Amino acid sequence: MSRKREFTGAVIGGQSFAGIPYFKQKWDWIKPHAEGRVSAMNEMAIHAVCMKSMGLIPESLPSFTGAEFQDFRAIPHSDVVRAHRAIFALTIGGKNVAKYASNRPLFDLVKAAQARTDPMDAAANYSDRLVEIEAADPVLKVIDRLLQYQRSGKPLEVNALVNIIPDIQKELVSSHGRGIEKSQEILQRRGLTEKSLREELLNNGPKSPIVEERIDFALAKGGPSQFCDLPQIILVNSEGTTKQYGNPTRSDVEQIADQVEQSAAAVSGGAGDAVSGGAEGAVSGGAGGAVSGGTEGA
Repeated sequence: MSRKREFTGAVIGGQSFAGIPYFKQKWDWIKPHAEGRVSAMNEMAIHAVCMKSMGLIPESLPSFTGAEFQDFRAIPHSDVVRAHRAIFALTIGGKNVAKYASNRPLFDLVKAAQARTDPMDAAANYSDRLVEIEAADPVLKVIDRLLQYQRSGKPLEVNALVNIIPDIQKELVSSHGRGIEKSQEILQRRGLTEKSLREELLNNGPKSPIVEERIDFALAKGGPSQFCDLPQIILVNSEGTTKQYGNPTRSDVEQIADQVEQSAAAVSGGAGDAVSGGAEGAVSGGAGGAVSGGTEGA
């Protein structure tokens, strides 16, 4: 059964509008998206651990799904798509972690990390998808380690968060290299064979690497053959930005934990107040900014 995606409009820490951006330099969009990816995944992990400390989520193995929330729709009749900063939506016990929130302000805070997107062209979106595929399992394992440290209903394991959260960034960095290799392999395969998808299915079945690749990248406009080595160039730039991004300090981790606590304690307003009400005051400047500060190692 397919999931129905919720379009939220502007969320905490995300962009405030859905227009087509203007960039002075060719690669200006890489830095905010690469940094936003690290921030979103850091926040997602900290939110989940905080919620387990509060006794809100069950003792269950984490898993992931595709995006369930999105701030803005793609602009019709343009070449610009909306790429999620988060590489996946975190689920616990088969349920999106945001849906364990005890009130609307906490729900809005937690879903914000999942919903933020950036405008991108098709080649950049394809490159982003390569990173998502390669990083998903390793990053999930890091989040699982954190959840294993944290006991339900017990004080927050801040030391574990400070020590382990930087591993998310490390996994995101290394996934770029694997994404570049995957792009190279795809191009090599396509240089050797130019079979149609129907012919590939008839000859080699649905488990054919070429068929699986088409499914993996079904959301991207265009395709590997048309993009040539442009995704590899994009990923090299994105990898450098991700590597240079500062690890969250203890203060950063505690600030995000405070945001969760304050949101959980806030009096929930009406649905119309969800973004502009209590939770936003707790995360002034966006939760992403809290994770990005400082270059101090954990």
